[in-house]
Amino acid sequence: MIVLQVGSTGYFGMLDMPVKYDIDIKLLENRYKKLQQDHHPDQFANKPKDEFERAVSMSSSINEAYETLKHPLHRARYMLEIGGVCMAEGHIIHNEQFLSKIMEMQERVEAASEQKEILGLFQEVEDLYVDCVEELSEAFAQGTSINQHTYIIQPSTNTYIIQCYA
Repeated sequence: MIVLQVGSTGYFGMLDMPVKYDIDIKLLENRYKKLQQDHHPDQFANKPKDEFERAVSMSSSINEAYETLKHPLHRARYMLEIGGVCMAEGHIIHNEQFLSKIMEMQERVEAASEQKEILGLFQEVEDLYVDCVEELSEAFAQGTSINQHTYIIQPSTNTYIIQCYA
């Protein structure tokens, strides 16, 4: 049985992962599965009610930790938050160049009439996503001060608006 570590490392400690952006996803998955096996509420079905409820809560926390660390942008946002940068939803972006790019992209999506155009836009967004993940990886690996770089990751209609700038 794995003993959960809860403390200053939060989700990383819970899943016994190093606190860094570039993590071994396979190792994360293995540790998640082991924790879920050990702490799944079904294992506590015949235990006292308080133990069962604690298992339900623990299982939920394990799921949340795994889902956060599994996805690169969620992991980056979480790392910024534990580093003291508030990433609250509804944060107002004051970067006109970035907002202009988003408006341009929205207009292009609305004007796209052929599947080929739409697929091209999807590829362009995917490329932006990959670039952002790579830039985040480099910034975290270099230990770049959070004050020197700003990364705003906002959920918006089932997609992510990503701002990566120095």
